[in-house]
Amino acid sequence: MITNQNSMICTVCQKHKHQLRPRKSKLNPGMQMYLCNDCFTNKYEPRWLVILVGQDEGAAAVQDYLLNHKYVGEEIPAVDLVK
Repeated sequence: MITNQNSMICTVCQKHKHQLRPRKSKLNPGMQMYLCNDCFTNKYEPRWLVILVGQDEGAAAVQDYLLNHKYVGEEIPAVDLVK
């Protein structure tokens, strides 16, 4: 299902897009996200969420996202994963 609304913002890349696709977060299953096609296809999560889950549950919980850069933005330094 693709939503077609006037210039919505992708939850992950924060870019204005004409079409967004709904997806539940894998890191926080209760969180509904709306992703552009690129973020949806690449199975990205918001960078800030990767950091928060890493802080709360440890780097092992977000290892796949860190190693495969499954978020948009600069590389997340290890210091950001420590509370």
